[in-house]
Amino acid sequence: MFHMSVRGVLFEALSPDSWIPEIPGDHPALNLFSLYRGSNYVDLKDFSIEFAFPLSVRCAGEDVYADLLVVVDVGNGPTTQSPHFNAPPAVRLDLSLTLNGITYQASAIDSVFEDVMISLQKSLPSNVHLRCCFGCAFSDYSVYGNQFFGSMMCFRNLKPEYLRVQNKSQYLGVMDDERVVTVRETHYCPEFEVRVPGTGYRG
Repeated sequence: MFHMSVRGVLFEALSPDSWIPEIPGDHPALNLFSLYRGSNYVDLKDFSIEFAFPLSVRCAGEDVYADLLVVVDVGNGPTTQSPHFNAPPAVRLDLSLTLNGITYQASAIDSVFEDVMISLQKSLPSNVHLRCCFGCAFSDYSVYGNQFFGSMMCFRNLKPEYLRVQNKSQYLGVMDDERVVTVRETHYCPEFEVRVPGTGYRG
């Protein structure tokens, strides 16, 4: 979980685009905030948050450390896809990584972390790889879709089975195995291996 305190109110989140107050939705202290009120929950909106994930980056065979700067900007109005009243606000995600004095950037609106990470990796030199779950040979996403952040599936306990996957049908055979672990895209473990294009379900 992510946690933060703003104006004396504690918020928690599974994903940095969706912050839920740790007090009842009708508490007077929440009058200080713009809120999206769903059918059974209250969510913060009209905010921008900036933070950094420390990452290890493999650069020309050498491992170096750099911060992945993350900016999440949640608007006050409806998403671009849904103009309906009280629809969740639009979310802009900006990622940047500075290596050897050069800053690489990627951004998108109403997308997910996966898509922006793909754009960021493509902007990097061919000999630079992100040493985290997103760039690992044993990670993938559900065929049923994924959340904004933090819903990667790790197959480190099923390496041979996962690496044999060549189509959706085969992937479904290993995806629901109880040995599959859910991880964040920015997580890292000692079993990391650089992902080869064309691996698994997501390629």
